[in-house]
Amino acid sequence: MENVNTQNRFSDSYIGSVYTDNSSNDSALAEIETIRSTVRQINKYLKSVDAKDSFGDPLRYRVSLKGREAIQPRVNFHTGRTNSYNVHGDVVGGIRNAGRIDIYIHERRG
Repeated sequence: MENVNTQNRFSDSYIGSVYTDNSSNDSALAEIETIRSTVRQINKYLKSVDAKDSFGDPLRYRVSLKGREAIQPRVNFHTGRTNSYNVHGDVVGGIRNAGRIDIYIHERRG
């Protein structure tokens, strides 16, 4: 895993990035699964000690992934231009089309 552009990040939740090129795709997925299982174990512990956040709600965490650097930009059928991202800032084509995946750990709300 690698930290990318950490000086310009606005999020404290950023953990790191993994690249999904063909040679390291399995190791990237293994790193993501390791982080997910770690957060799962943390949540089990927090549940067992009945941890609460500042609002009195149960304290839990979640892992979120954000695709970056589209491998295959898609053609917008309205304009004819190629787009790598949709209007929400997500890579067009989903995580499978991402050249890099940013990993975040957020507090789970609600």
